[in-house]
Amino acid sequence: MTGPIGYDDLRADTVVQVAKLMAASAISAPKSGGQLFLAGKHNFMETVIVETADTRHRLAEWMRARGKERREAIWFRDADVAEAIDAVLFVGMVDWYPPNYDCGACGYATCAEFLHATKPLRDDSADLEFVGPTCNLRDVDLGIAVGSAAKTAAIHSIDCRCQTRSQARPHPRRHRGRTLALAHAQSGRVRPAHRRGRRRYSRLPANRHPPRRCRRRRALRRRTQPPATAQSDPGERHDVIGWGQIFYGAALTTIVTALVFVFVRRERSRQVLIPALAAALLGPITWNAVLHRAGGNGFFVDIPFKPFPISWQDTVDGIVTFAVASVFLGIALRREPSGRVISLAALVAAVALLVDVYCY
Repeated sequence: MTGPIGYDDLRADTVVQVAKLMAASAISAPKSGGQLFLAGKHNFMETVIVETADTRHRLAEWMRARGKERREAIWFRDADVAEAIDAVLFVGMVDWYPPNYDCGACGYATCAEFLHATKPLRDDSADLEFVGPTCNLRDVDLGIAVGSAAKTAAIHSIDCRCQTRSQARPHPRRHRGRTLALAHAQSGRVRPAHRRGRRRYSRLPANRHPPRRCRRRRALRRRTQPPATAQSDPGERHDVIGWGQIFYGAALTTIVTALVFVFVRRERSRQVLIPALAAALLGPITWNAVLHRAGGNGFFVDIPFKPFPISWQDTVDGIVTFAVASVFLGIALRREPSGRVISLAALVAAVALLVDVYCY
Protein backbone atom coordinates (compact mmCIF):
# COMPACT_ATOMS: atom_id res chain seq x y z
CA MET A 1 0.00 0.00 0.00
CA THR A 2 1.32 3.44 -0.91
CA GLY A 3 0.88 6.66 0.97
CA PRO A 4 -1.26 9.54 -0.23
CA ILE A 5 -0.38 10.52 -3.81
CA GLY A 6 0.00 14.23 -4.37
CA TYR A 7 -1.92 15.74 -7.26
CA ASP A 8 1.16 17.38 -8.77
CA ASP A 9 3.12 14.12 -8.83
CA LEU A 10 0.17 12.22 -10.24
CA ARG A 11 -0.42 14.85 -12.91
CA ALA A 12 3.18 15.02 -14.09
CA ASP A 13 3.62 11.24 -14.31
CA THR A 14 0.27 10.79 -16.02
CA VAL A 15 0.92 13.45 -18.65
CA VAL A 16 4.32 11.99 -19.56
CA GLN A 17 2.86 8.48 -19.84
CA VAL A 18 0.02 9.69 -22.05
CA ALA A 19 2.50 11.70 -24.16
CA LYS A 20 4.39 8.47 -24.85
CA LEU A 21 1.15 6.78 -25.89
CA MET A 22 0.38 9.75 -28.13
CA ALA A 23 3.81 9.44 -29.72
CA ALA A 24 3.15 5.78 -30.39
CA SER A 25 -0.23 6.67 -31.96
CA ALA A 26 1.39 9.27 -34.21
CA ILE A 27 4.11 6.90 -35.40
CA SER A 28 1.74 3.98 -36.00
CA ALA A 29 -1.04 6.04 -37.62
CA PRO A 30 -2.05 5.04 -41.19
CA LYS A 31 0.17 6.55 -43.88
CA SER A 32 0.19 6.75 -47.66
CA GLY A 33 2.13 3.93 -49.26
CA GLY A 34 2.04 1.78 -46.15
CA GLN A 35 3.25 -1.20 -48.12
CA LEU A 36 6.64 0.52 -48.44
CA PHE A 37 7.28 -0.25 -44.76
CA LEU A 38 6.90 -3.95 -45.56
CA ALA A 39 9.55 -3.49 -48.25
CA GLY A 40 12.02 -2.20 -45.66
CA LYS A 41 11.52 1.57 -45.88
CA HIS A 42 12.38 3.50 -42.72
CA ASN A 43 9.91 5.37 -40.52
CA PHE A 44 9.82 9.08 -41.34
CA MET A 45 7.63 10.23 -38.45
CA GLU A 46 9.56 11.71 -35.53
CA THR A 47 8.34 12.53 -32.02
CA VAL A 48 10.00 14.43 -29.18
CA ILE A 49 8.62 14.96 -25.66
CA VAL A 50 9.61 18.06 -23.68
CA GLU A 51 8.50 17.98 -20.06
CA THR A 52 11.17 19.89 -18.09
CA ALA A 53 10.20 23.37 -16.92
CA ASP A 54 13.57 24.85 -17.92
CA THR A 55 13.24 23.72 -21.54
CA ARG A 56 9.65 24.94 -21.76
CA HIS A 57 10.73 28.29 -20.31
CA ARG A 58 13.45 28.65 -22.95
CA LEU A 59 10.87 27.77 -25.61
CA ALA A 60 8.52 30.45 -24.23
CA GLU A 61 11.28 33.07 -24.21
CA TRP A 62 12.08 32.31 -27.84
CA MET A 63 8.41 32.68 -28.74
CA ARG A 64 8.24 36.06 -26.99
CA ALA A 65 11.31 37.21 -28.91
CA ARG A 66 9.60 36.02 -32.09
CA GLY A 67 6.51 37.99 -31.13
CA LYS A 68 8.57 41.15 -30.69
CA GLU A 69 10.22 40.58 -34.05
CA ARG A 70 6.94 40.00 -35.89
CA ARG A 71 4.86 42.34 -33.71
CA GLU A 72 2.14 39.72 -33.33
CA ALA A 73 0.39 39.34 -29.98
CA ILE A 74 -0.55 35.68 -30.55
CA TRP A 75 3.08 34.61 -29.97
CA PHE A 76 2.89 35.98 -26.41
CA ARG A 77 -0.31 34.04 -25.78
CA ASP A 78 1.29 30.78 -26.91
CA ALA A 79 4.42 31.57 -24.88
CA ASP A 80 2.27 31.77 -21.74
CA VAL A 81 0.72 28.43 -22.67
CA ALA A 82 4.16 26.83 -23.12
CA GLU A 83 5.08 27.75 -19.54
CA ALA A 84 1.75 26.78 -18.01
CA ILE A 85 1.45 23.26 -19.46
CA ASP A 86 3.15 20.12 -18.19
CA ALA A 87 4.62 18.74 -21.41
CA VAL A 88 4.92 19.31 -25.15
CA LEU A 89 4.88 16.54 -27.74
CA PHE A 90 6.49 17.47 -31.05
CA VAL A 91 5.34 15.45 -34.05
CA GLY A 92 7.21 15.96 -37.30
CA MET A 93 8.61 14.35 -40.42
CA VAL A 94 12.29 13.65 -41.01
CA ASP A 95 13.95 12.03 -44.03
CA TRP A 96 10.57 11.57 -45.68
CA TYR A 97 10.07 9.96 -49.07
CA PRO A 98 7.04 10.02 -51.41
CA PRO A 99 4.63 7.08 -51.58
CA ASN A 100 5.31 6.73 -55.35
CA TYR A 101 1.65 7.08 -56.27
CA ASP A 102 2.36 9.63 -59.05
CA CYS A 103 -0.92 11.30 -58.05
CA GLY A 104 -0.06 14.74 -59.46
CA ALA A 105 -1.34 16.66 -56.40
CA CYS A 106 1.98 18.53 -56.24
CA GLY A 107 1.64 19.73 -59.83
CA TYR A 108 4.18 17.27 -61.28
CA ALA A 109 3.46 14.17 -63.33
CA THR A 110 5.58 11.81 -61.23
CA CYS A 111 7.06 11.70 -57.73
CA ALA A 112 10.56 11.49 -59.22
CA GLU A 113 9.97 14.67 -61.23
CA PHE A 114 8.72 16.47 -58.11
CA LEU A 115 11.78 15.46 -56.06
CA HIS A 116 14.19 16.50 -58.81
CA ALA A 117 12.52 19.85 -59.61
CA THR A 118 12.04 20.98 -56.00
CA LYS A 119 15.39 19.90 -54.55
CA PRO A 120 16.96 23.39 -55.00
CA LEU A 121 14.00 24.91 -53.15
CA ARG A 122 14.42 22.52 -50.23
CA ASP A 123 18.13 23.28 -50.11
CA ASP A 124 17.46 27.04 -50.11
CA SER A 125 14.83 26.74 -47.36
CA ALA A 126 17.17 25.07 -44.86
CA ASP A 127 17.40 28.31 -42.86
CA LEU A 128 13.63 28.91 -42.81
CA GLU A 129 11.17 27.68 -40.22
CA PHE A 130 10.11 24.78 -42.46
CA VAL A 131 12.01 22.92 -45.15
CA GLY A 132 9.92 22.50 -48.30
CA PRO A 133 8.18 21.90 -50.61
CA THR A 134 6.85 18.66 -49.19
CA CYS A 135 4.81 15.89 -50.79
CA ASN A 136 1.11 16.69 -50.37
CA LEU A 137 0.29 13.17 -49.27
CA ARG A 138 3.00 13.31 -46.62
CA ASP A 139 1.43 16.51 -45.27
CA VAL A 140 -1.85 14.61 -45.08
CA ASP A 141 -0.04 11.79 -43.26
CA LEU A 142 1.26 14.29 -40.73
CA GLY A 143 -2.26 15.56 -40.14
CA ILE A 144 -3.50 12.01 -39.61
CA ALA A 145 -0.67 11.38 -37.15
CA VAL A 146 -1.52 14.54 -35.20
CA GLY A 147 -5.20 13.59 -35.14
CA SER A 148 -4.34 10.12 -33.87
CA ALA A 149 -2.20 11.59 -31.10
CA ALA A 150 -4.95 14.04 -30.11
CA LYS A 151 -7.49 11.21 -30.02
CA THR A 152 -5.21 9.21 -27.73
CA ALA A 153 -5.04 12.18 -25.35
CA ALA A 154 -8.83 12.47 -25.38
CA ILE A 155 -9.25 8.75 -24.64
CA HIS A 156 -7.09 9.16 -21.53
CA SER A 157 -8.89 12.37 -20.46
CA ILE A 158 -5.86 14.61 -20.98
CA ASP A 159 -6.45 18.03 -22.50
CA CYS A 160 -4.23 18.94 -25.44
CA ARG A 161 -3.94 21.75 -27.98
CA CYS A 162 -2.44 21.49 -31.46
CA GLN A 163 -0.12 24.37 -32.37
CA THR A 164 2.43 25.24 -35.02
CA ARG A 165 4.02 28.37 -33.54
CA SER A 166 5.65 26.55 -30.62
CA GLN A 167 7.55 24.27 -33.01
CA ALA A 168 8.85 26.99 -35.34
CA ARG A 169 12.06 27.36 -33.35
CA PRO A 170 15.03 26.08 -35.42
CA HIS A 171 16.10 22.62 -34.26
CA PRO A 172 19.80 21.65 -33.95
CA ARG A 173 19.06 18.54 -36.04
CA ARG A 174 17.59 20.54 -38.91
CA HIS A 175 20.17 19.15 -41.31
CA ARG A 176 18.56 15.73 -41.08
CA GLY A 177 15.75 16.95 -43.29
CA ARG A 178 13.00 17.93 -40.87
CA THR A 179 10.29 19.50 -42.96
CA LEU A 180 7.28 20.10 -40.76
CA ALA A 181 6.21 19.57 -37.19
CA LEU A 182 3.16 20.09 -35.02
CA ALA A 183 3.24 20.47 -31.27
CA HIS A 184 0.72 19.07 -28.80
CA ALA A 185 0.47 21.19 -25.67
CA GLN A 186 -0.36 18.89 -22.78
CA SER A 187 -2.22 20.84 -20.13
CA GLY A 188 -2.09 17.97 -17.67
CA ARG A 189 -5.53 18.60 -16.22
CA VAL A 190 -6.72 15.05 -15.70
CA ARG A 191 -10.44 14.83 -16.39
CA PRO A 192 -11.96 12.07 -14.27
CA ALA A 193 -14.04 9.47 -16.07
CA HIS A 194 -16.51 9.37 -13.18
CA ARG A 195 -18.03 12.23 -11.29
CA ARG A 196 -20.21 12.04 -8.17
CA GLY A 197 -20.49 8.30 -8.57
CA ARG A 198 -22.17 8.54 -11.97
CA ARG A 199 -20.63 7.61 -15.28
CA ARG A 200 -20.34 10.31 -17.92
CA TYR A 201 -21.70 9.31 -21.33
CA SER A 202 -19.95 11.97 -23.40
CA ARG A 203 -18.37 9.60 -25.91
CA LEU A 204 -20.99 6.92 -26.50
CA PRO A 205 -21.48 5.74 -30.09
CA ALA A 206 -24.36 7.23 -32.03
CA ASN A 207 -26.37 4.00 -31.84
CA ARG A 208 -26.19 3.75 -28.06
CA HIS A 209 -27.80 5.75 -25.31
CA PRO A 210 -27.38 6.10 -21.57
CA PRO A 211 -29.56 3.88 -19.39
CA ARG A 212 -33.13 5.02 -18.98
CA ARG A 213 -32.59 5.99 -15.37
CA CYS A 214 -30.08 8.63 -16.49
CA ARG A 215 -32.45 10.08 -19.07
CA ARG A 216 -35.10 10.66 -16.42
CA ARG A 217 -32.67 12.79 -14.46
CA ARG A 218 -31.29 16.16 -15.35
CA ALA A 219 -29.15 15.86 -18.48
CA LEU A 220 -25.47 15.52 -17.73
CA ARG A 221 -23.45 18.36 -19.16
CA ARG A 222 -19.84 18.30 -20.16
CA ARG A 223 -17.59 20.00 -17.68
CA THR A 224 -16.24 23.32 -18.79
CA GLN A 225 -12.88 22.81 -20.48
CA PRO A 226 -9.92 24.94 -19.43
CA PRO A 227 -9.20 27.86 -21.75
CA ALA A 228 -6.61 27.43 -24.47
CA THR A 229 -4.58 30.32 -23.07
CA ALA A 230 -3.04 30.39 -19.64
CA GLN A 231 -4.39 33.06 -17.32
CA SER A 232 -1.32 35.06 -16.55
CA ASP A 233 -0.84 37.42 -13.66
CA PRO A 234 -2.56 40.76 -14.42
CA GLY A 235 0.48 42.55 -13.05
CA GLU A 236 2.83 40.71 -15.40
CA ARG A 237 3.69 42.61 -18.58
CA HIS A 238 5.47 41.44 -21.69
CA ASP A 239 7.53 44.31 -23.05
CA VAL A 240 6.81 44.41 -26.76
CA ILE A 241 9.27 47.28 -27.21
CA GLY A 242 12.28 47.79 -24.97
CA TRP A 243 13.85 51.01 -23.77
CA GLY A 244 16.83 50.58 -26.04
CA GLN A 245 14.58 50.34 -29.08
CA ILE A 246 12.51 53.31 -27.85
CA PHE A 247 15.51 55.62 -27.53
CA TYR A 248 17.00 54.33 -30.77
CA GLY A 249 13.80 55.12 -32.65
CA ALA A 250 13.49 58.56 -31.06
CA ALA A 251 17.11 59.44 -31.89
CA LEU A 252 16.72 58.22 -35.46
CA THR A 253 13.53 60.24 -35.85
CA THR A 254 15.31 63.35 -34.58
CA ILE A 255 18.21 62.89 -37.01
CA VAL A 256 15.96 62.34 -40.01
CA THR A 257 13.81 65.34 -39.03
CA ALA A 258 16.92 67.53 -38.87
CA LEU A 259 18.02 66.40 -42.32
CA VAL A 260 14.58 67.00 -43.79
CA PHE A 261 14.24 70.47 -42.26
CA VAL A 262 17.73 71.60 -43.23
CA PHE A 263 18.19 70.09 -46.69
CA VAL A 264 14.62 69.71 -47.96
CA ARG A 265 12.63 72.41 -46.17
CA ARG A 266 15.62 74.82 -46.05
CA GLU A 267 14.81 75.79 -42.50
CA ARG A 268 17.93 77.12 -40.80
CA SER A 269 16.34 79.19 -38.03
CA ARG A 270 16.94 77.98 -34.48
CA GLN A 271 13.48 79.24 -33.61
CA VAL A 272 12.10 76.49 -35.89
CA LEU A 273 14.69 73.74 -35.55
CA ILE A 274 14.85 73.56 -31.74
CA PRO A 275 11.10 72.99 -31.10
CA ALA A 276 10.77 70.71 -34.15
CA LEU A 277 13.67 68.48 -33.10
CA ALA A 278 12.48 68.46 -29.49
CA ALA A 279 9.07 67.26 -30.64
CA ALA A 280 10.67 64.63 -32.88
CA LEU A 281 12.57 63.32 -29.86
CA LEU A 282 9.90 63.53 -27.16
CA GLY A 283 6.87 62.48 -29.22
CA PRO A 284 7.98 58.89 -29.96
CA ILE A 285 9.45 58.51 -26.47
CA THR A 286 6.17 59.58 -24.87
CA TRP A 287 3.93 57.20 -26.81
CA ASN A 288 6.25 54.19 -26.78
CA ALA A 289 6.89 54.64 -23.05
CA VAL A 290 3.13 54.36 -22.49
CA LEU A 291 3.04 51.11 -24.49
CA HIS A 292 6.11 49.82 -22.65
CA ARG A 293 4.41 50.38 -19.32
CA ALA A 294 0.92 49.22 -20.31
CA GLY A 295 2.00 46.24 -22.41
CA GLY A 296 -0.18 47.03 -25.43
CA ASN A 297 0.64 43.98 -27.56
CA GLY A 298 -2.31 44.49 -29.89
CA PHE A 299 -1.03 47.89 -31.06
CA PHE A 300 1.95 46.28 -32.82
CA VAL A 301 0.03 44.17 -35.36
CA ASP A 302 0.84 45.44 -38.87
CA ILE A 303 -1.72 45.48 -41.66
CA PRO A 304 -1.14 42.76 -44.30
CA PHE A 305 0.22 45.23 -46.90
CA LYS A 306 3.98 44.82 -47.30
CA PRO A 307 4.67 48.12 -49.15
CA PHE A 308 3.27 50.06 -46.17
CA PRO A 309 3.01 47.76 -43.09
CA ILE A 310 1.56 50.33 -40.71
CA SER A 311 0.16 49.41 -37.29
CA TRP A 312 -1.83 51.23 -34.62
CA GLN A 313 1.41 51.86 -32.77
CA ASP A 314 2.86 53.64 -35.82
CA THR A 315 -0.33 55.66 -36.36
CA VAL A 316 -0.63 56.89 -32.79
CA ASP A 317 3.09 57.64 -32.75
CA GLY A 318 2.54 60.08 -35.61
CA ILE A 319 -0.52 61.59 -33.89
CA VAL A 320 1.27 62.11 -30.57
CA THR A 321 4.29 63.60 -32.33
CA PHE A 322 2.00 65.96 -34.26
CA ALA A 323 0.37 67.10 -31.00
CA VAL A 324 3.72 67.69 -29.28
CA ALA A 325 5.13 69.50 -32.33
CA SER A 326 2.04 71.70 -32.56
CA VAL A 327 2.46 72.79 -28.94
CA PHE A 328 6.22 73.41 -29.17
CA LEU A 329 6.09 75.18 -32.53
CA GLY A 330 2.99 77.11 -31.54
CA ILE A 331 4.80 78.54 -28.54
CA ALA A 332 8.02 79.27 -30.44
CA LEU A 333 6.23 80.72 -33.50
CA ARG A 334 3.30 82.38 -31.77
CA ARG A 335 3.60 85.41 -34.04
CA GLU A 336 3.67 83.31 -37.20
CA PRO A 337 0.53 82.32 -39.17
CA SER A 338 -1.19 79.19 -37.90
CA GLY A 339 -0.94 77.52 -41.31
CA ARG A 340 2.86 77.62 -41.15
CA VAL A 341 2.85 76.10 -37.65
CA ILE A 342 0.51 73.30 -38.71
CA SER A 343 2.53 72.49 -41.83
CA LEU A 344 5.77 72.27 -39.84
CA ALA A 345 4.13 70.09 -37.17
CA ALA A 346 2.66 67.83 -39.86
CA LEU A 347 6.11 67.43 -41.42
CA VAL A 348 7.58 66.34 -38.07
CA ALA A 349 4.71 63.89 -37.56
CA ALA A 350 5.12 62.45 -41.06
CA VAL A 351 8.82 61.83 -40.47
CA ALA A 352 8.08 60.15 -37.13
CA LEU A 353 5.43 57.95 -38.74
CA LEU A 354 7.60 56.83 -41.66
CA VAL A 355 10.65 56.16 -39.48
CA ASP A 356 8.51 54.10 -37.11
CA VAL A 357 6.97 52.07 -39.94
CA TYR A 358 10.18 51.25 -41.82
CA CYS A 359 13.12 51.64 -39.43
CA TYR A 360 12.24 50.17 -36.01
